[in-house]
Amino acid sequence: MKRFLFILTLLLGVAVGCSDWQRGPAGDTGGACVTASIIATQPDSRADFDPATYCQRWRSGDRISVFDLSGNTAFDLVTGAGTTEGSFHSDINLEEGDTYYALYPYNPVSSLENGAIRTRYPDTLRYDPASGCALGANLMAAVSQGMAFTFYNAATFIQLTMTGAEIIETISISAKDGRAVAGAASLTFADNRVAAVSIDPDGAKSILVDFGEGLPLSGEPVTVILAVPPVFENGFTLDFSTRSGRIGSKGSSNPTQLNTLLQMPEFHYTGISYATLATGSTFNAAIKNLANATTNATSSTNNTSIRQVSFVTGADLSQIAGGVDVSAAGDGSVLATFAAGTLTVSTSCDRFKTAANASYLFSRLQALTTLTGTDQVLTDEATNLRNMFHYCLALQHLDVSWINVDNVTNLTSFINHCEGLLSIDLSSWNPAKVTDISYLFNGCTKLQSITLGAHFRNLPAKNLYSLFQNCKALTQLDAENLNLSGVTSLSRLFTGCSSLAQLDLSETTTSFTKADSAFFGCTQLSEVDLSGFNTRGATHIRQFFGGCSVLKDVSLGQNFVLSAANRAGFFPALSESLPAGAAQWEMPLATAQALISEYDDAAKALRSGILILMTPSGDAYRYKDAQQTVVDPTTLASLEEVKALTVCEP
Repeated sequence: MKRFLFILTLLLGVAVGCSDWQRGPAGDTGGACVTASIIATQPDSRADFDPATYCQRWRSGDRISVFDLSGNTAFDLVTGAGTTEGSFHSDINLEEGDTYYALYPYNPVSSLENGAIRTRYPDTLRYDPASGCALGANLMAAVSQGMAFTFYNAATFIQLTMTGAEIIETISISAKDGRAVAGAASLTFADNRVAAVSIDPDGAKSILVDFGEGLPLSGEPVTVILAVPPVFENGFTLDFSTRSGRIGSKGSSNPTQLNTLLQMPEFHYTGISYATLATGSTFNAAIKNLANATTNATSSTNNTSIRQVSFVTGADLSQIAGGVDVSAAGDGSVLATFAAGTLTVSTSCDRFKTAANASYLFSRLQALTTLTGTDQVLTDEATNLRNMFHYCLALQHLDVSWINVDNVTNLTSFINHCEGLLSIDLSSWNPAKVTDISYLFNGCTKLQSITLGAHFRNLPAKNLYSLFQNCKALTQLDAENLNLSGVTSLSRLFTGCSSLAQLDLSETTTSFTKADSAFFGCTQLSEVDLSGFNTRGATHIRQFFGGCSVLKDVSLGQNFVLSAANRAGFFPALSESLPAGAAQWEMPLATAQALISEYDDAAKALRSGILILMTPSGDAYRYKDAQQTVVDPTTLASLEEVKALTVCEP
């Protein structure tokens, strides 16, 4: 076994200037070091940063990859921990005069191909408070000169200086030209040092700097150095996020090179600034007037000019000509402009906020297909979102995850008559304060899928009138999450949902007063479970199942009772062309008696064998005539004889 010596030397660029983004000189700077450090991807291989000398020091347990005929071999540090020079060894033999390549940190999946090292740059860097550096991408590589290696960085460095009152959580780094910046990579060499770095084009498009528990800013400058691959030939963009959300972007057009340090001017964050939009109806009228060059628009005015609405933060409002003030304060802090179908809403602030009343915000924008920048619009203080997207006929897709409904009480007609909408996912919402949600999906005739989410089990709304009315294409609904407890009105709840085939509402218990036409016109509904419904106090359940001509399996619980006052038109006409096997309806005794005595359709279906009435426990009822003789309804000669039967427990 032989031991071979390898010397670690870091050669990095020095900074010049601080008034703007600057790039220091490239190449060898006489051994000068900057604030930079490595933590390797392998837990047993990492180097320490020396804050006094701004250089790296080997640490006990460090390993490097050496490439030879045996492939990629790990060499372990044996002496030199705590210094910039280290002695490494392995069991393999190296021959004097041969050329060898080395990579720090050791990576078992790296390889040498045609004089280039194939390795990987991570897409996530970890911030190290001790060194003030974001670590993970500061790879080093070397070519042997005799039996000693001088390591050179395969990275560039970006220095940030920040003050303020925020807590930085993440910074995302991306190339302005959209190229890949992390993932599989190739290191090539010239003059026995790293000459170039290239990233495979299918790699990650951004690098995330994770500040863990957060980096608190204060009045004293905080400096952070980011070690990144030198592949930003056309500049880069930094996106900052804090605990308050995304602050915005800062960019540089400077290219990056090996062994250079880029400095940027100090960032000062005093907290996120907000611009409040005018109330929904005022905003709505203003943008319609702007787009149509009129002065008399209202929230009930239709608009077919606006195809896209874009929200832009951090804008220079002094450069916006012809903007219309749509701010709540009327101070010009939010300007709207319109051109070529796009309505642009701009502010110099970091975020938009809606007013408490955001109703009608986008109402009757009948050509609207696209919204952008909505992740910068906060609705946290909104209480009223009534008719927000009312009659947006052209919308096919709508992401509502940016809308916070935590304080909202009114969601009436939120997407009423969005006739082009194909699906919607509300699982990010918590409607715990919503008291009126009627007409929410009404008239969304192409809506095929609705995802409510588990939070809808907290829904306290009393009025669900026409909630899903005329959702003619609806086939998918997580109805188990629909909380009906405490609801007083279910009238027209599913009226006209002519594509629904099954509906299970058994997980909710509800006592209501009105449910007229609740399932009227659900012509494909064959299975429904309403075993938790209590109609003992209901005054209106007329036409409850009107037009439901293929109902086959129906479950009504012990508290589903038909009274003389509410039963008009309750029962549907069962089709003669039902699938094989009779329709089975489970219901309490009193309801079964009311059906056959009051409804010709029910008695006719019972006599023809199409309908079997069963107890809530699933047993078939018996029937007695006036002489108390048990009879089979299918053997009776007339419909009147069936209607005169007495329903009995089995």
